[in-house]
Amino acid sequence: MGTALGNLAKFEQDQYKSINKSKNALALLRKTSGSNETMASILINMGNRFSNPDSAIYYFNHALQLVSVEDDPLIVIGANNSMAYSYLDKGDVANVEKCIDHALSISININNPDWQFTIYDTYSDVMVRKGDLSHALKYEKKSMEAIEIANKQSALKQVRLLAAVLDLKNMETIIKDEKNEIEHANAHLRNKNQWIIIIILFIFVLSGIFTFLIQKKRIQLQHQQIESAKKIIDAEENEKASIGKDFHDLTGQKFSSFTGYIENMEFPDYHSKSTILSLVQDLKETVRDMSHRMNRSWLERFTLEQSIHGLCNDIVKMTHLNLEFQAPDEYPVIPKETKIHIFRITQELLSNAVKHAPGSKVVLDISFSTDYLILTYNDDGPGFSKEKDNNGVGLSNLFERIKLLNGRIELNTTPGFGTYYSIKIPLA
Repeated sequence: MGTALGNLAKFEQDQYKSINKSKNALALLRKTSGSNETMASILINMGNRFSNPDSAIYYFNHALQLVSVEDDPLIVIGANNSMAYSYLDKGDVANVEKCIDHALSISININNPDWQFTIYDTYSDVMVRKGDLSHALKYEKKSMEAIEIANKQSALKQVRLLAAVLDLKNMETIIKDEKNEIEHANAHLRNKNQWIIIIILFIFVLSGIFTFLIQKKRIQLQHQQIESAKKIIDAEENEKASIGKDFHDLTGQKFSSFTGYIENMEFPDYHSKSTILSLVQDLKETVRDMSHRMNRSWLERFTLEQSIHGLCNDIVKMTHLNLEFQAPDEYPVIPKETKIHIFRITQELLSNAVKHAPGSKVVLDISFSTDYLILTYNDDGPGFSKEKDNNGVGLSNLFERIKLLNGRIELNTTPGFGTYYSIKIPLA
């Protein structure tokens, strides 16, 4: 039953149901001796289900504690290869290379070119993530060489099996038939072997071409998706700039007329008139700053610190949002394109707070590590269902911007229990 539950968990689409089935399977298997290999396989499957790299690494390490290379080298290789990708998500290159080296060493010792192909492909992914494309190409070539060896070994096994069957038939023919019939059978066998070799070579070449075309198509699709996202966001920026300009021109004229009207009015108390004019002027400046922040070219004139502080002040002043903003005194130098995206991401988070959590406490925090900007948002508002209510245009643009910046986002929310975002964006 434990083994069956572990296998069912692999096919479960829902992450939480899969993890629960895996945990029940482990509870059953712990009662049976000699089931370490099965438990390790289930733990690896659980680790692959987690998008959080730390959770995934926990389960991979647990799997490695249950088995050794002598028990099942293939499980050890699989756990190390999967754990390498989790460390890669964390940006821990040293542990990535340590896992890959260990897995590669085992696959070479047991002469398993199938795993060598996979591990070299992982190495290539690491080099691409590091931006070292020359080494990425080198490891991709090694990966192709390994799969070529694996295909040859598989083909040789089939040829040997077929040759053994044909040899048996040939021996029976020698016993039953005359010399001429035997020679005819041998010629026929040789002809068959030649055709088998030709077919195997053709299949090998065809599979290599097919693999190359799939890789090429996948890269083209990724480029198209990135370009499409850039065009959508550029169109959004242009539309905001146009709306901001129209808004500025319209309100500027109305405020001027309104100010002139008040100045020409008679007030019994000059102090009241002065107060009203001051409030109108303050509102005019706030509206002007808001319209300017809709314009990309205007945002580029300011630092990220100035832009976000101004945004927070405007929202608090205009909507009375209960906002607590925390940020360092000094910001590092941030590329222009990254700065615009971070500002728009912050703007979208606060706009959602105004629309969906107007009476809640909102905490916005910006911090910096050596290579990353870390933006966290937290409110105690109504929350929402990630499965049902996560399809809005604003949230979609937010996720696309983070994807373009090669960043990572974590969203935790449940109806009735607030909303939490953690966004990590590389500064380079």
